[in-house]
This record gives sequence, structure tokens and C-alpha cells, in this order.
Amino acid sequence: STHRQFARLRSEGIVGREVELKEIRKYLESNPAEPYFIKAPGGMGKTGLLAKAVTDVLPQFRERNHLVRFVGASSNIGTPSSLLLSLWPAKQNESLAKKPCIDQQE
Repeated sequence: STHRQFARLRSEGIVGREVELKEIRKYLESNPAEPYFIKAPGGMGKTGLLAKAVTDVLPQFRERNHLVRFVGASSNIGTPSSLLLSLWPAKQNESLAKKPCIDQQE
């Protein structure tokens, strides 16, 4: 997929991060129902870390399905909002688009 190709490219040259990768592996081993979020200021390496996890950690969990998405990896997912909308079937997207939305940016 486009997002897995993006992960392979972005993970090249990433060194270290063993502590964080171990934490992601532990999360996956727990067979979670909740999504995994990483929050940090820009430039801290969130995308590189997740790309490294996709290429190095996820293959150990082949028996499970994993949805991998990166904002900016494809033309239809350029913002966090478009990423979230891509997770729902098209019919639900149509009904969501008709509802009012408040965007509070400071």
C-alpha cells in the first residue's frame, strides 16, 4: 500500500528508539482494542518512529490486521481530519459531511 511504502522510505536512517519500539511492541502484544497515539511537538521524530514500528515491529504480528495511515502519504489524506474521515466507509463520510462542525484553532 502507499502508506506502507511511505513507512519503508521514512524508516530508512532511523537509529535508536529501542525504548519506544519496545513500548509499541508491548502494546501490540496486549492485543488492544484501542488505537495507539503518539503526541509530541513537531520535529521530535513521531513519523520516523511510527514508520520504524511499521517496518520492524508489525511484521512480528502478521496474524492480525493492522491499519497503517500517515497524514501526507497519499493525496487523499493530507490533514488529520481527512485521515480520520478515511477510516469510515464512504456512506458514513457523506452523512458526516452534512453535519455542522466546529473547528477551534488557536
